[in-house]
Amino acid sequence: MVELSVEIEQGSTQCLAYKHRESRLQGRMVVKTADKLKLRQLSIRLISTELVDFHTANSSKPAARNNSSGGNSGLHSYLQKSSRAVGTWVILERKPSASHVLLAGEHHYSFEIPLPKGLDGSVASKTYTLHYELEGRLEHSFKLKPNTICLQPIELVQVPMALNLHADDRISLSVVPRLHGG
Repeated sequence: MVELSVEIEQGSTQCLAYKHRESRLQGRMVVKTADKLKLRQLSIRLISTELVDFHTANSSKPAARNNSSGGNSGLHSYLQKSSRAVGTWVILERKPSASHVLLAGEHHYSFEIPLPKGLDGSVASKTYTLHYELEGRLEHSFKLKPNTICLQPIELVQVPMALNLHADDRISLSVVPRLHGG
């Protein structure tokens, strides 16, 4: 039996993503095995999934006048889903002639991966959703055995570049108490 998990630093699922510079994501992959395990490679993929819900009117048939049943003249909802791999990083390299051998127990592999520039932050709304997942992949040395895969959702929080304010950029305010009455 093999268990694979991906843990993000400090147990959080949030990661800061800068629009115009590289961000870094730190964490570790954990492989738990009850028996000796032969593997070829450990890798991580960042997967972006976008879901768009848009509405359109049925314009192929003219709307019936005074149609109390509603007919085919209403709005139709269409869902469009697309997923793509944003990046792939190898955590434990494939050996050219042999497999990696793990003894029974828990094994940790730390990683720090650079996130590509220009990633949009995670969004969740009624009509548009953009979310990210880290896919941990353990490739077994026996080719007929399926790969062990785990998915860890993460939230990318987009941060604008820091502002560099100087003393002359500040606004000075003075508060003067006003007395009412007479």
